[in-house]
Amino acid sequence: MLGQTLLTKSESNSLSTRYVRFLLRARFFIIGFWVIFFGLSLYFGPQLLSNLSNAFDPPSGTRANEANKDFAAAFPSQASQSFLLVFIESLKHQSILTSATANFDFALYAKAQSYRAGLIGTYASYYTLQSANLPPQAYVGMVSADNSSTYIQIVLNCGMTDTVGMDLATELDDFIHSNWTDSSVEVTLSGVPAFTVSIEADAKHDMELVDGIAMPIALIVLMFILRSWRLLVLPLLSIFIGALGSFMIIDWAAISGYDVFSTTPNLMMTLCVAMSIDYSLFLLARYREELRQDTPDDSAVSQMLRYAGHTVIVSGATLSLCFLGLLFIPLNLVSSLGLGCAISVSVTLLINITLVPALLLTFRGFFSASREAMWGLGWLEPAVRTPRARAVSVAATEQLRDPSIQYKELLETTAPPTDRRVSDAPVPCLGEVRDDILLPHKSGMWYTLGRVLMKWPWNLLLVIIIVAVVIPFSFYVFSATLSDSMLINLPRGAPSTVAWGRLGEVFGYGPVFPFQLLVRTTDPATFPVVSNQFALRIKAIIDNLSNLTDTPLSVFQALMFNSQANTTIPAAVFQQCAQVPWCPTPDCQSCNGLNSARKMFVNPKNDSTFVVLQRRPDPLQPAGRVWIEQALKQIDALQARPDFAAFRLSLRGPGPDAWDAIGQAYHDLPIMVTITLATVLLLMTLTFRSLLIPLRAVITIGLTLLWVYGLTDMVYEHGIFDWMHFGGLHSMGALSWLPPICSFSIIVGIGLDYDIFLLVRILEYYDKGMSTKEAIVSGLAKTGNIITAAGIIMAIAFSGLLFSQIGLANVLAFYMVFAVLFDTFVVRSILVPAMMSLLGGANWWPRFGFSVCSGRKPTLSL
Repeated sequence: MLGQTLLTKSESNSLSTRYVRFLLRARFFIIGFWVIFFGLSLYFGPQLLSNLSNAFDPPSGTRANEANKDFAAAFPSQASQSFLLVFIESLKHQSILTSATANFDFALYAKAQSYRAGLIGTYASYYTLQSANLPPQAYVGMVSADNSSTYIQIVLNCGMTDTVGMDLATELDDFIHSNWTDSSVEVTLSGVPAFTVSIEADAKHDMELVDGIAMPIALIVLMFILRSWRLLVLPLLSIFIGALGSFMIIDWAAISGYDVFSTTPNLMMTLCVAMSIDYSLFLLARYREELRQDTPDDSAVSQMLRYAGHTVIVSGATLSLCFLGLLFIPLNLVSSLGLGCAISVSVTLLINITLVPALLLTFRGFFSASREAMWGLGWLEPAVRTPRARAVSVAATEQLRDPSIQYKELLETTAPPTDRRVSDAPVPCLGEVRDDILLPHKSGMWYTLGRVLMKWPWNLLLVIIIVAVVIPFSFYVFSATLSDSMLINLPRGAPSTVAWGRLGEVFGYGPVFPFQLLVRTTDPATFPVVSNQFALRIKAIIDNLSNLTDTPLSVFQALMFNSQANTTIPAAVFQQCAQVPWCPTPDCQSCNGLNSARKMFVNPKNDSTFVVLQRRPDPLQPAGRVWIEQALKQIDALQARPDFAAFRLSLRGPGPDAWDAIGQAYHDLPIMVTITLATVLLLMTLTFRSLLIPLRAVITIGLTLLWVYGLTDMVYEHGIFDWMHFGGLHSMGALSWLPPICSFSIIVGIGLDYDIFLLVRILEYYDKGMSTKEAIVSGLAKTGNIITAAGIIMAIAFSGLLFSQIGLANVLAFYMVFAVLFDTFVVRSILVPAMMSLLGGANWWPRFGFSVCSGRKPTLSL
């Protein structure tokens, strides 16, 4: 039996054997390279967290993008603006119109103006507008009806996610906490720059959560499966080197100007943990299995790479290509996630196929001791290495290093005479002589399940039941309501989030997310901007947009109109004031305000102006999308009218930007899906040389996708888990638009990962001469516990994000956790074997080549 651990001539020339020989020669160079790589990543990797972006621009060619370009051309100094709001509310529902509020307001104004010259565009509050001698109608709307709350609006001349705006938000937040001491009145800073600071802080917390909770639990489960603390060193190295190295590589892209979205490191870290443990489980489980059979250390590494290594390489390559498919979505937010994840998987793959085997070959004594019982608890029986076994180990190692040596010569020179009779047995092929060693015991849960799945009509019945269970969930997939609401993206319970919700209830979301309607004339001589004719067109636009849906415009501001002040100023007044550039006396100070308004609302060419529109509902929620679509249709209708022939209208703002970007992403999603599935089909066809295996893989992965996508919508839109009162599973009224796109590639890649692992083992037995059904049962019996353990480990790794306070992270984690559990426990363990038993020999059609072990045409090239 021991002579079988030596290599036959055909096996000694296999790719895995030649690769092991290369590793034996180059292992010190490989280890040195990864040591240097790790040293560099320790310094450069963490710098990624300082180079992240939250920029969210509509793709080129969309209507919102064109509107932004037109506005930037007409008003370059106002093209990039963001808003900060300070929300002041009495917790006792008393009036906040006090001297303390006034003093704080003016102190905050001075602090904001002193931060950086030119950064503050406008600062509007009840007291500052009152002190400017404006009519009461201009500022009473900034105080609630019962005087218990007010807000301060600060317009910044920078983008919503620019660093300078975020730094100012941090400064003002510190100023608020230092200067407001009345505990009965709550003062909170909100707005996108402030939100971005909160999101990035929570993102770091989520990474700590994954590192501190999910990863240790996953490693404990892995150690229980491998039953060796020594082998646990390898996945730990893979996690740390892979994560920091991936951060370092994508940080180089960020430094070069590529926008890396703030949630990218979270997903990269989670993937490094999950895939490192997953690949380690596949590789080390096979390595340890070989050691238990008294296989020599180097041969154990060769066999590990021959089978489990093949799984890891195909899986990692396919998963990386799936992630790169996200680059076809023309949003930096999505593409940076795809690029970051592809880098993480690729680096983890390289570590596991180079560094891990190099370490196993270099430190044989340390890692091969894993064949002994863990901590002496007797979970495994120590292997008994007879003199004959030691002789075979030496012979096999020498044969790996020098393929010209024949195994029989080695045995005759190394084995004791009393044992030499074993070498007289014919050894025609590795496959035939190893069947009785690598075959599972014909007992146990997985073997019994496999036998049941092979029986008619149980196999057909189980396939029908699983498909029938998935179908109801699929109806929710195509009826999901998408949202980009800030409440989904903000940390639950954070002060800025609470203030955002209260601000929306009292004043609406218009002050933070206003619309800007650009109005241009192609005939400024006939229709000058400061004219009654132009004003009539503006009034017609406002009237038409005010009548849309059940929620009219709450505020509109234009050159000659102001809904807050309830005033209309004739063009003649502007023309008279234009003759007085600056008036120092009180009797004509109103002209100063009108001249400032003209400078803000009219471009230097005098052919464009804009209207500021505010609505109470959140424009990033589904109802906001409906209004935007109606508004754009109304604008198109106005453009078609003869009296608007000389005018061009463009609507811009965070709402149009977001919904155009989302629309474009989902428009391009079918292209990404097609490319991903085509990649899967191609790689699976080339790997297994079969047409039905790739088709079956795509169908079963599709069932996983339908089930988890439908369940996710039921949880986060319809609230089927609200009874649990757990924030990570609580409904949000709609589904965040980003996770469905990002999750697709991950779920496809992970499902394929487990499918390949199962198939490689089935084909190993099939090529040894077993029938299709015998190979399926044996393959399932050998891999069932590993696949389900991998699913549990993967689910644990992703589950850390379910405890995040950010809804978007919860949804993404839900997709991963439940997709992995369903795929490993139902699809790969039950559905795939049942379907393969129904297909029988057709699984392998067509086949090419010839196997010396079984006389069959092999379906897998190893």
